Amino acid sequence: MIDKAKVAGTIAIVAIALQISACDTASYRAAREEMVTIDLVASRRNAGETGKAFLVPGRDATQVSIDISGSAVPVTVPVQLYMFIFDGRCGSLSAQPKYSLTQVVQASSALNPGSLGSGPGPWTLSNPAPVPLTVLRGTPHALVVRTGPADANVDLFCGNL
Repeated sequence: MIDKAKVAGTIAIVAIALQISACDTASYRAAREEMVTIDLVASRRNAGETGKAFLVPGRDATQVSIDISGSAVPVTVPVQLYMFIFDGRCGSLSAQPKYSLTQVVQASSALNPGSLGSGPGPWTLSNPAPVPLTVLRGTPHALVVRTGPADANVDLFCGNL
């Protein structure tokens, strides 16, 4: 049986490495060395699923990419996932997100990147955060992954940055 979490994580690392190596300049090499990987913990309603977030620093922003094994919560196809960065830590988040990473919400199939998330997973999604990684790592922040409004905005994952 295929371990969806391992496949998703490997695909994400390879995809990010290919994107970075395609433009292998000094700034991209530095960003690759500074990339941070965060374990995403499944919510109680999403038990049994796994995820990782990859944060790649930029000059004034951070590229946030996630790979998740799927959702135990029923989701509408094509799968729409929303990412938010909150002040605080998982379990004690601020009332409102500090950053909404919603430029792209339709997840892609991690096994077939050209296909929007129409199968059971794994899925991948990437969005920029308008803040340097050093700021996100300098004070307590958490990344939350939710279903879309059509699927009741259910928290699927949380990870402390």
